[in-house]
Amino acid sequence: MKKLIIMLAALIPALAATNKLNAQQNGNLAFQGMERAAFGNFATIDNSKNSGESIANINSKAVKNFSKNYKKVSSPRWEIIMDGYTAEFTENGVRNIVYYDTKGNWAGNLKRYPADKLPGEVQDILDTQYGRYTIDGVSQIETTASNGVPTYIAVAEDKKSIKWLRIFDGEVEEYKVFSKK
Repeated sequence: MKKLIIMLAALIPALAATNKLNAQQNGNLAFQGMERAAFGNFATIDNSKNSGESIANINSKAVKNFSKNYKKVSSPRWEIIMDGYTAEFTENGVRNIVYYDTKGNWAGNLKRYPADKLPGEVQDILDTQYGRYTIDGVSQIETTASNGVPTYIAVAEDKKSIKWLRIFDGEVEEYKVFSKK
């Protein structure tokens, strides 16, 4: 599971930029498919399309933990991944993916915020330090290793460059910078 979390954290900036460039070509600036690229092939269980028996394939502890922590979410999309399970849902315009290990223990969260729904502290940092850049959206990562302190990944773009930003505990790091030609 630790390897899975490290892989996700390492791949998100690269995938965000790749998705951003592809999304621009399609006119869609949302981050799409990051988790599928990070985790490879999934065995999908979609409760909106399958009978209630599908949930039987998910660890009951994961389902119980999800139900306890997300009481307002009625029908998440569950997926079986290599090292556990995910539950996906959208709430207030924010896409959420909750990760559980094979034993049903919480392993992490990934939230995708559109630019107009960013948390206030993240918006303030980006406005102050990257006000002239276009921010298409931000992903928030929380894992067992982060002790509840989220890391935000953003792609900032201006006429000259694309920057991958990592925001953690109020500090911004320019993870990668690409010049445009």
